[in-house]
Amino acid sequence: MKKVGRKPTTLMVGVALLLSCAFLAACARGVDDRADVRAALDQYRLDVDALRPRGAPRPDQEAGHALFGNALRLVLETYVTPSDPRRLVATAVEGYRAKRDGDPDASTRVLTEAAIDSMLAALDPYSAFLSTEHVRALRDEIYGDRASLDGEGPSTAGAIPKRSRLRPVTQRLAGDVAYIRIRQFNELTGAQVAEALESLRRQSRGRLAAAVLDLRDNPGGLVEQAVKVAEQFVGSAQIVSTRGHGVGTRHYFSGASADLLAGLPMAVLINDRSASAAEIVAGALQDYQRAVVFGTRSFGKGSVQTVYWLPGGEAVRLTTARYFRPSGAAVDCVGIAPNVEVRPAPSVAAGAAGRAGGSPYFGRPPCSIAISPPLETMPAAALCPEVAADAPDRPLDCALVALRTRRLSASVQTRAAAD
Repeated sequence: MKKVGRKPTTLMVGVALLLSCAFLAACARGVDDRADVRAALDQYRLDVDALRPRGAPRPDQEAGHALFGNALRLVLETYVTPSDPRRLVATAVEGYRAKRDGDPDASTRVLTEAAIDSMLAALDPYSAFLSTEHVRALRDEIYGDRASLDGEGPSTAGAIPKRSRLRPVTQRLAGDVAYIRIRQFNELTGAQVAEALESLRRQSRGRLAAAVLDLRDNPGGLVEQAVKVAEQFVGSAQIVSTRGHGVGTRHYFSGASADLLAGLPMAVLINDRSASAAEIVAGALQDYQRAVVFGTRSFGKGSVQTVYWLPGGEAVRLTTARYFRPSGAAVDCVGIAPNVEVRPAPSVAAGAAGRAGGSPYFGRPPCSIAISPPLETMPAAALCPEVAADAPDRPLDCALVALRTRRLSASVQTRAAAD
């Protein structure tokens, strides 16, 4: 595996997730000077006005036009790749028409939201229009329990999704091996991983021999929290870089100077529902040869979404960049390939598939990029022949056996020497 040079720095670069609606003014000044944008907005107005029922008053029509115009400008200014405003408008008008035909009594507001939804859905599966209710739920998910504790979000606990009430990080001691599971990357994740490491170190009386970081079924979250987690194991290094049409290229460096585990052998668990920020962490630890990755190829969501406020309290979530591993390898569509392929028992896999109906990342997206395995992909039998194929948690059991028998440590050393 290609080694990646590390660049020490004390600067932590962050991604702005929520931007104020003041951005819209600057955005408008940029795109409204373009003749093709003005023509597209005029066409939207003409087409939508023609769809109004004859004689039906639409006092909020101008507000609808303004809302759509703001959304269109955001797409043109910030979407990860350049977009054709005429094509965007054509898709939006079709969404407006479909909603009107299906619900003749729909308000202009509802029809406009349908137009925006249609336009954004045509971009990619992750870009979307967010109503005020969706914005509240998103803020609760991002800020976790703090949303109802310190005024950063709504004070109504009932508005917090069930997943967000749970701690994003759980831990336990498996003999002399630290086991840490990360369910999602919200504002609390990095700090809770550090707390978990310290707690397990105390429980083991300073005799930790290895660690397992479980990222299975983790749909991702905040990029900055993925950096905070990865830096605890790799020290000073570039964790990830992002590239986008509107934001250029950004590099995200660790703010830590040392590996909190002091080089103890480490395994990372992933599966086909490990996505986004989870893939940032797994990719960085794999690229720096800090951990051996067990499981199955991850989902392949290598893109960054930014949420922009709209003046009425709604928001637009747009894909603004794609991210790349420290080695420069892409993640979008391709995912992270494990070093050790360990598939769960058939009965366990079937049960997981049945439970994944609500997961946003179930079923890998279509990919036209040739997917190649890492330089060395070991079968599970090479490291954990003792683990039965029908074990209840075969990937974890395999990782624990490999760690406890020192096979995992030896395999890492052999691979590093070969490089």
